[in-house]
Amino acid sequence: MTGYLLLALTLSFLITFVTVPRAIEKLSTSGKTVKDIYKKDNPQIPTNGAIVVFFTVLVVCATWPLLNRIVNRIIGQTELVFVDSTDITILLVISLFAIFGIIDDLLDLSWSAKLFVPLLFSFPIFIIYDPTYIEIPFYGIYDMSTDFIFDLAISDVFKLFVIPLYIMVVPNLINMHSGYNGLQTGLSSILLGSILIKCIIDSNIDNLLVPSTFLGGMFAFWYYNKYPANIFEGNIGSLCMGSIVGIILVLKDYYFFGIFILIPHIVDFLMLIYLRVKSLPFIKFGKIDDKGIIIAPNPIKMKFLLPYYFRMTEPQVVKYLYLITIIFCCGGILFL
Repeated sequence: MTGYLLLALTLSFLITFVTVPRAIEKLSTSGKTVKDIYKKDNPQIPTNGAIVVFFTVLVVCATWPLLNRIVNRIIGQTELVFVDSTDITILLVISLFAIFGIIDDLLDLSWSAKLFVPLLFSFPIFIIYDPTYIEIPFYGIYDMSTDFIFDLAISDVFKLFVIPLYIMVVPNLINMHSGYNGLQTGLSSILLGSILIKCIIDSNIDNLLVPSTFLGGMFAFWYYNKYPANIFEGNIGSLCMGSIVGIILVLKDYYFFGIFILIPHIVDFLMLIYLRVKSLPFIKFGKIDDKGIIIAPNPIKMKFLLPYYFRMTEPQVVKYLYLITIIFCCGGILFL
């Protein structure tokens, strides 16, 4: 099974890697560009490039039954890895987030819409996922089938409120912890790769076709998105990447593992809350000096924390932020 997942990952990587340069050209000529704030001349960089990753995932998954049969004929195997209802549901939810990202880019939706509309996108999951228990670290299995109120079981409340909130929060956390070349795509690749590694270690490898395909495409896109970026992912990128991470964490019952590996993202969010509570201004971007050193406006943001106290360039900050997330991902895999 893992061989087929590796095949999907590799195929998605290759298609995305070959396609992105053409997308860079097309997006540039059509004027879909934004300024790269942390470069001296503020060059215009094409954005919304993650649509290539999204489309590649759709193409690979749509043609997977045919590819699967061809590979089986070549290697003389009879094993078939079908795209089942769970995979289709995952694709549906991701597609809803992707379309919402495109609409946001076009209409610049309000923060209230960005927070509450995505809560509805996780409802298709209830067709294929009905949790009756949750495994709590250092406690054990907690039975959620008991009654809560008005003939509603705890599991019903969990489905209606916790799961939609969980899946909605993850993309928003990933969207907020960004701002440098390659930061969002790199962190998302680290998170999704860590989840897949944990699934393999736990022998929990069912329905990993879509996330494996996504990881391949994301990693290929990261190559063009890392410093100095030739293309940005746009809102469709943050929502797609965040939704696939959130969905897999839910379907694999990795709720607490997900919280642990997302601690740097959660801290970044809490810093924003601190600003709001203290009625301090939120400054989205810093500046750079003549040597490319980042001038952070304050230390109250993960991307500003290190450059506020140390003289660091953009790629240096990104590498340290990668390292922080890698440490938490390794800790989650080892201990949860």
